[in-house]
Amino acid sequence: MIDGIITEGGTLNKINPDDIETVSVLKDAGSTAIYGSRSANGVILVTTKRGRQNQKPSVTIGTQWGVQQPKILFSPVAGYENATLRNLALTNSGMDPQFSPEAIADLYAHQDIEKWNLPEIMKNSFQQKYNINVTGGGEKVLIYFQEAFITNPAILLDRILG
Repeated sequence: MIDGIITEGGTLNKINPDDIETVSVLKDAGSTAIYGSRSANGVILVTTKRGRQNQKPSVTIGTQWGVQQPKILFSPVAGYENATLRNLALTNSGMDPQFSPEAIADLYAHQDIEKWNLPEIMKNSFQQKYNINVTGGGEKVLIYFQEAFITNPAILLDRILG
């Protein structure tokens, strides 16, 4: 449940973590009495941030910076090896092979022109995240506004130049 509203699975992934004020987990007979059979595996209660009464407006800006380092946990195989293994998997499943012996021989004959481009693809990537919060309130109006955006400079540069 998010702010008292029953939501479906996966909705929690769509909330910015900076918008969450509290998280509670209910896992007992009481939660079943309140929420019924939907709470068989427990209930997660999420309360989001909001403005406060009689609070002067305040602006908060937060930034984060990081580096992503890709890791490859496999060794690429040649095209003919991939075709051979694919045929083996299909025949083990009782299906017809996808590649003919001639196609595999052609892949073997042209393996010198294969290129995986891994050094070009697997480079470190920089990321930036910015959060801007405005919160406050009066007697009858509460204000909470947040804007968050994540930037990968490589993508941003690509959009500007491309």
